[in-house]
Amino acid sequence: MKKLIKYYPYLLIVLFSLLMFYKIFKPGFLIYLDNPYHLSEFKFYISEIVQGTGWIYGWFPHDFAGFPLASLYPQIGFWLITLMNLILNIDLILSYKILVYLSYLLPSIFLYILLRKYHKTGALLFTLLYMVLYRDVVLTVLGGMWTYYFGLGFFILFFYFLIKYFENPDSLKLVAILSLVLSLAIFSHPFTAIGAALLSLVFLFIHILMKRPNVKKIIFSYVAFYVLSALTTAIFTFQLLLMGSWSRSYGFGLSESVIQIVYRTVLPLFFAASKKYLFSDFISSLASLNMSLFLKMAWTFFLSSLPQLIISFFAIIGMIYFFKEKKKDFVLASCFVFIILALILSSGFWHLIPFLHNLPILNGIHSYRFFIQLEIALSIFAVYGLARSLKSWSFLIKYKKLIMVVIIAFFFVNFNYYMPEETLTRTSENTPIMKEEIFPLWEWVKNNAEGSRERVIYQSFWDNILDADVEVNSIHAMSSHYTGVSHIGGWSGALPYPLEGTVGSTKGKRFLGKTVSTISDKEIIERSKLLNAKYIVSSEDTLRSRLQRIKEFEKVYEIGHFTVFLLKDYEPSWIELSTPAVSSALTFESQKMEFYINTPVQNEAIIKVSQHPFWTASINGKELKLKQDEFGLMKLEIPPGEYVLRLEYNAKRISHLVVSIIGILLTLTLLVISKWKRN
Repeated sequence: MKKLIKYYPYLLIVLFSLLMFYKIFKPGFLIYLDNPYHLSEFKFYISEIVQGTGWIYGWFPHDFAGFPLASLYPQIGFWLITLMNLILNIDLILSYKILVYLSYLLPSIFLYILLRKYHKTGALLFTLLYMVLYRDVVLTVLGGMWTYYFGLGFFILFFYFLIKYFENPDSLKLVAILSLVLSLAIFSHPFTAIGAALLSLVFLFIHILMKRPNVKKIIFSYVAFYVLSALTTAIFTFQLLLMGSWSRSYGFGLSESVIQIVYRTVLPLFFAASKKYLFSDFISSLASLNMSLFLKMAWTFFLSSLPQLIISFFAIIGMIYFFKEKKKDFVLASCFVFIILALILSSGFWHLIPFLHNLPILNGIHSYRFFIQLEIALSIFAVYGLARSLKSWSFLIKYKKLIMVVIIAFFFVNFNYYMPEETLTRTSENTPIMKEEIFPLWEWVKNNAEGSRERVIYQSFWDNILDADVEVNSIHAMSSHYTGVSHIGGWSGALPYPLEGTVGSTKGKRFLGKTVSTISDKEIIERSKLLNAKYIVSSEDTLRSRLQRIKEFEKVYEIGHFTVFLLKDYEPSWIELSTPAVSSALTFESQKMEFYINTPVQNEAIIKVSQHPFWTASINGKELKLKQDEFGLMKLEIPPGEYVLRLEYNAKRISHLVVSIIGILLTLTLLVISKWKRN
């Protein structure tokens, strides 16, 4: 019985997480937001990269005319799903869903462990409130950005062990653990690593400011775990450094207006958007004096905001007690400074200043991702505030049980509101449009397009299809696994790939680098050829009408929302020469290409694949210089003559692996030494 009482918070968190996420385990793959895109990556990664090349990095040929796979992305997701699929023989789609669930569960458990220092019941309460935060937790995890929440879990663990370390700065074991957890945070997501680094610097600053002892020892320990972590993660971070000159600036803040940045930074501390209504709808109902609609909307906004309001209310109470009592609580002081800095970081203000926006690291930060880290520090103050209130507020002491019953009853009655809506948990097997339109469309593409010779351009679902089940999804990213044909337009996100900023995005009435209404007929034809696309799949009326009016295109298939157009008289080719000559593809694989060339004069060749520093081109063993054309494709000068032009993608850097192994061995050595010293 005592063991059950001891572990009941963990059991409750697990049961609550299952209740929130059980629907994702329905048959089929998850289709909301980025999930199809990430599943497509993982499927290709396991079969073509890990099994095909024996390495952990490679080239993904779809979307944006190809891009480096795993090199720019969090590593943890790729590694875990590979282990689950290849070693444990768990089905790929099920493996993916398990990881989505774990990214929700594990940070919740780690948060409870972090918070229970101040009050166990309060820790459980605020952990459960964290678990129903809609925008920053439920929506983001189910939207496919779950790898960030593995990183958040390691950020919370880093927070926990950092507190432990400052309580015992002589511990070599804690130095090794901090190094290990920081490494896992880096491998999980760079933004959580930035948050962890900032947190550690805040702890050090407050330690020095409070004139606490062992400053030199702590600085030495910091150097040790930073260096060990840098060595351990070299296999990932060194790749990022090598690609620095290639990637474009892609970070963004909360707005392009200072006023909007201020209220979009501060407002989420107290209020959350309704699932069903926009704030403008709320104002409109008030302006029109439609009181029944106004009250209905007000209630949904209240329910949405309640978890955040409770956290912020008790966090403010905790801060008031902290400053009022003038206690030199090192952890709370550090949390307060971190909250201020994380709030500034969440605003993304530097994106308004061109000089700061273009600085390395800053130019790639999506500022909104740091708000949830701020929430973690707020939760510490909230638990502290609740614990102090229970000691000081007589009515809380007197009616504690009644208040708890009322709170539990309230959330129980309104629990359905906090459950993820059906759209977030839909799968390919329980979405009508998938079976009725998308799968038949892909079957047609499979039977008519030639995967080894051409691409298909899909107009994105996003802001093009007004169907609640799929309007903000990346479903076409999975098409290549059903059709065997590479594609453009399956997905679009804020990423550093050059082609996404030029001709690769088909999202929100954009098409091949311009809007559907402003791109000329000539540009549509030329850019389709440049991307080696013989077929275009439209998903909304504006593009459909444009293509129907262009005589070079012919409508060849139509089903539901989708119309397929054929670019007439185009012979697909992966290479284009500026001066007429003979050329043909001998080999066209994801990691290797070979072209037969017979040109009487020096020529310029465009390879219709995105340029990247890890691609090399050679003729008879002599390497040629690869450049980037105006859109981001490969361009090179080739000599006159008859020969085979070879291109190969090579992301294998054994030296990086060696450095990481050294980092791991040194960390393990430090753990062994700490155990030996203790004995």
